[in-house]
Amino acid sequence: MARFIASDYDGTINCGGDSIKINAEAISEWRKKGNFFAVVTGRGTPIVNELKNNGVETVLSEFRKLRYA
Repeated sequence: MARFIASDYDGTINCGGDSIKINAEAISEWRKKGNFFAVVTGRGTPIVNELKNNGVETVLSEFRKLRYA
């Protein structure tokens, strides 16, 4: 059974330092198991590029929008 996790970005995925890289690796492992991951943020699409640069495919939920990355 696939599972779904949604997470905020600032202070959660991005806590400074190497946190983006470490969390990106964990998210990628989660996705490889057939699960889904979404970022819920008010910051917009620039964070999607930051995650993509770290090897993460995700869904981004913005106010009144849903984007697949």
